[in-house]
Amino acid sequence: MPVHKNCVVCGKGFTVPPARALTAKACSNECAIQVRAESKRRQVTLSCQKCGKAFTEAASHVLRRRFCSRDCMHSSEGFAQEKSEARLGDKNPMWKGGVAKQSDGYLYERSAEHPFASGGNGEYVLQHRLVAEQHLRAEMPGSEFLIEIDGQKYLRQGIDVHHIDRDRANNAISNLVVCTPAAHNAFHHEKEPDSASYWQSKST
Repeated sequence: MPVHKNCVVCGKGFTVPPARALTAKACSNECAIQVRAESKRRQVTLSCQKCGKAFTEAASHVLRRRFCSRDCMHSSEGFAQEKSEARLGDKNPMWKGGVAKQSDGYLYERSAEHPFASGGNGEYVLQHRLVAEQHLRAEMPGSEFLIEIDGQKYLRQGIDVHHIDRDRANNAISNLVVCTPAAHNAFHHEKEPDSASYWQSKST
Protein backbone atom coordinates (compact mmCIF):
# COMPACT_ATOMS: atom_id res chain seq x y z
CA MET A 1 0.00 0.00 0.00
CA PRO A 2 1.49 3.41 -0.98
CA VAL A 3 2.53 5.75 1.79
CA HIS A 4 1.34 9.39 1.69
CA LYS A 5 3.90 12.11 2.46
CA ASN A 6 4.26 15.89 2.12
CA CYS A 7 7.14 17.43 0.18
CA VAL A 8 9.63 19.20 2.48
CA VAL A 9 10.17 21.90 -0.19
CA CYS A 10 6.76 22.84 -1.58
CA GLY A 11 4.43 21.05 0.81
CA LYS A 12 2.64 19.16 -1.95
CA GLY A 13 1.32 15.70 -1.09
CA PHE A 14 2.73 12.65 -2.89
CA THR A 15 2.85 8.86 -2.47
CA VAL A 16 5.78 6.44 -2.37
CA PRO A 17 6.21 2.66 -1.92
CA PRO A 18 6.59 1.53 1.72
CA ALA A 19 10.29 0.85 1.10
CA ARG A 20 10.87 4.60 0.55
CA ALA A 21 8.66 5.82 3.38
CA LEU A 22 11.58 6.89 5.58
CA THR A 23 13.87 8.31 2.90
CA ALA A 24 11.61 10.13 0.43
CA LYS A 25 11.49 13.89 1.05
CA ALA A 26 10.61 15.55 -2.26
CA CYS A 27 7.65 15.23 -4.63
CA SER A 28 9.62 15.88 -7.84
CA ASN A 29 13.10 16.14 -9.34
CA GLU A 30 12.95 19.94 -9.06
CA CYS A 31 12.26 19.76 -5.32
CA ALA A 32 14.83 16.96 -4.89
CA ILE A 33 17.54 19.23 -6.37
CA GLN A 34 16.79 21.80 -3.68
CA VAL A 35 16.93 19.10 -0.97
CA ARG A 36 20.35 17.96 -2.17
CA ALA A 37 21.60 21.55 -2.32
CA GLU A 38 20.52 22.13 1.26
CA SER A 39 22.25 18.92 2.29
CA LYS A 40 25.51 20.10 0.73
CA ARG A 41 25.28 23.35 2.65
CA ARG A 42 25.27 21.31 5.86
CA GLN A 43 28.52 19.56 4.93
CA VAL A 44 31.88 20.47 6.44
CA THR A 45 35.42 20.12 5.11
CA LEU A 46 37.74 17.73 6.93
CA SER A 47 41.39 16.73 6.53
CA CYS A 48 42.30 13.05 6.11
CA GLN A 49 44.43 11.80 9.02
CA LYS A 50 46.38 9.53 6.66
CA CYS A 51 47.13 11.51 3.50
CA GLY A 52 46.07 15.03 4.51
CA LYS A 53 43.65 15.34 1.58
CA ALA A 54 40.62 17.58 2.15
CA PHE A 55 37.20 15.94 1.85
CA THR A 56 33.63 16.89 2.66
CA GLU A 57 31.30 15.10 5.01
CA ALA A 58 27.90 15.66 6.58
CA ALA A 59 28.17 17.68 9.78
CA SER A 60 26.48 14.87 11.70
CA HIS A 61 29.34 12.49 10.77
CA VAL A 62 32.23 14.71 11.82
CA LEU A 63 33.06 12.81 15.01
CA ARG A 64 33.42 9.44 13.29
CA ARG A 65 35.02 10.33 9.95
CA ARG A 66 38.82 10.63 10.01
CA PHE A 67 39.83 9.35 6.58
CA CYS A 68 39.00 10.32 3.01
CA SER A 69 38.77 6.71 1.77
CA ARG A 70 38.80 3.08 2.87
CA ASP A 71 42.35 2.70 1.53
CA CYS A 72 43.58 5.46 3.83
CA MET A 73 41.58 4.07 6.74
CA HIS A 74 42.91 0.50 6.49
CA SER A 75 46.51 1.55 5.80
CA SER A 76 46.60 3.98 8.70
CA GLU A 77 48.98 3.11 11.54
CA GLY A 78 47.07 2.16 14.65
CA PHE A 79 43.70 1.64 12.93
CA ALA A 80 43.91 -2.18 13.04
CA GLN A 81 45.01 -2.05 16.67
CA GLU A 82 42.18 0.30 17.61
CA LYS A 83 39.69 -1.98 15.87
CA SER A 84 41.07 -5.02 17.68
CA GLU A 85 41.08 -3.32 21.09
CA ALA A 86 37.51 -2.17 20.54
CA ARG A 87 36.46 -5.84 20.48
CA LEU A 88 38.58 -7.13 23.36
CA GLY A 89 37.17 -8.42 26.60
CA ASP A 90 33.72 -7.23 27.58
CA LYS A 91 33.57 -5.05 24.43
CA ASN A 92 33.29 -8.18 22.31
CA PRO A 93 29.71 -9.37 21.60
CA MET A 94 30.95 -12.93 22.22
CA TRP A 95 32.22 -12.04 25.72
CA LYS A 96 31.48 -14.82 28.22
CA GLY A 97 32.72 -13.29 31.44
CA GLY A 98 36.43 -13.66 30.72
CA VAL A 99 36.57 -17.49 30.79
CA ALA A 100 37.36 -19.44 27.63
CA LYS A 101 37.64 -23.19 27.03
CA GLN A 102 40.38 -24.22 24.66
CA SER A 103 40.70 -27.31 22.48
CA ASP A 104 43.01 -28.89 25.07
CA GLY A 105 40.10 -28.98 27.52
CA TYR A 106 41.53 -26.43 29.94
CA LEU A 107 39.70 -23.29 31.02
CA TYR A 108 41.57 -19.99 30.67
CA GLU A 109 40.55 -16.92 32.64
CA ARG A 110 41.23 -13.31 31.72
CA SER A 111 43.70 -11.84 34.21
CA ALA A 112 45.53 -9.09 32.35
CA GLU A 113 47.53 -7.89 35.37
CA HIS A 114 48.90 -11.33 36.23
CA PRO A 115 52.69 -11.47 35.70
CA PHE A 116 52.46 -14.92 34.08
CA ALA A 117 49.52 -14.14 31.78
CA SER A 118 49.83 -15.32 28.18
CA GLY A 119 47.66 -16.12 25.15
CA GLY A 120 44.75 -13.91 24.04
CA ASN A 121 46.95 -10.79 23.72
CA GLY A 122 48.84 -11.81 26.87
CA GLU A 123 45.85 -11.49 29.18
CA TYR A 124 44.88 -15.08 30.10
CA VAL A 125 45.96 -17.57 32.77
CA LEU A 126 44.95 -21.20 33.22
CA GLN A 127 41.98 -21.03 35.57
CA HIS A 128 43.05 -24.00 37.72
CA ARG A 129 46.32 -22.22 38.50
CA LEU A 130 44.45 -19.06 39.57
CA VAL A 131 42.14 -21.08 41.83
CA ALA A 132 45.00 -22.99 43.44
CA GLU A 133 47.08 -19.82 43.75
CA GLN A 134 44.29 -17.99 45.59
CA HIS A 135 43.81 -20.76 48.15
CA LEU A 136 47.53 -21.33 48.64
CA ARG A 137 48.01 -17.62 49.42
CA ALA A 138 45.30 -17.77 52.08
CA GLU A 139 46.15 -21.13 53.69
CA MET A 140 49.92 -21.40 53.29
CA PRO A 141 51.38 -18.00 52.30
CA GLY A 142 54.91 -19.11 53.17
CA SER A 143 54.85 -22.05 50.76
CA GLU A 144 57.86 -22.57 48.51
CA PHE A 145 55.36 -23.10 45.71
CA LEU A 146 54.70 -19.33 45.76
CA ILE A 147 56.89 -16.50 44.55
CA GLU A 148 56.51 -12.85 45.55
CA ILE A 149 56.34 -10.24 42.78
CA ASP A 150 55.69 -6.57 43.58
CA GLY A 151 54.32 -7.42 47.01
CA GLN A 152 51.92 -10.16 45.82
CA LYS A 153 52.33 -13.94 45.96
CA TYR A 154 51.90 -15.97 42.77
CA LEU A 155 52.15 -19.66 41.94
CA ARG A 156 55.66 -20.30 40.67
CA GLN A 157 56.23 -21.18 37.05
CA GLY A 158 57.38 -24.80 36.88
CA ILE A 159 54.96 -25.86 39.64
CA ASP A 160 52.04 -27.97 38.41
CA VAL A 161 48.39 -28.24 39.43
CA HIS A 162 46.93 -31.76 39.25
CA HIS A 163 43.24 -32.47 38.55
CA ILE A 164 42.28 -35.37 40.81
CA ASP A 165 39.41 -36.60 38.62
CA ARG A 166 41.39 -35.89 35.41
CA ASP A 167 38.67 -33.46 34.26
CA ARG A 168 40.62 -30.43 33.06
CA ALA A 169 37.55 -28.18 33.30
CA ASN A 170 36.72 -29.11 36.91
CA ASN A 171 38.56 -26.37 38.76
CA ALA A 172 36.89 -26.70 42.16
CA ILE A 173 39.62 -26.43 44.80
CA SER A 174 38.58 -29.88 46.09
CA ASN A 175 39.72 -31.30 42.75
CA LEU A 176 43.12 -29.61 42.66
CA VAL A 177 46.55 -30.47 44.07
CA VAL A 178 49.55 -28.14 43.77
CA CYS A 179 52.65 -30.22 43.13
CA THR A 180 56.09 -30.55 41.63
CA PRO A 181 56.34 -32.07 38.13
CA ALA A 182 57.71 -35.28 39.68
CA ALA A 183 54.76 -35.54 42.05
CA HIS A 184 52.39 -34.79 39.18
CA ASN A 185 53.86 -37.67 37.23
CA ALA A 186 53.47 -39.95 40.26
CA PHE A 187 49.79 -39.04 40.61
CA HIS A 188 49.18 -39.95 36.99
CA HIS A 189 50.82 -43.32 37.55
CA GLU A 190 48.72 -44.01 40.65
CA LYS A 191 51.72 -43.61 42.97
CA GLU A 192 51.94 -41.67 46.24
CA PRO A 193 54.61 -38.94 46.05
CA ASP A 194 56.55 -37.49 48.96
CA SER A 195 54.30 -35.32 51.13
CA ALA A 196 56.66 -32.35 50.78
CA SER A 197 56.25 -32.38 47.00
CA TYR A 198 52.57 -31.46 46.92
CA TRP A 199 49.90 -29.36 48.68
CA GLN A 200 46.16 -29.85 48.92
CA SER A 201 43.76 -27.23 50.23
CA LYS A 202 42.15 -27.63 53.65
CA SER A 203 38.93 -26.53 51.94
CA THR A 204 38.58 -29.95 50.26
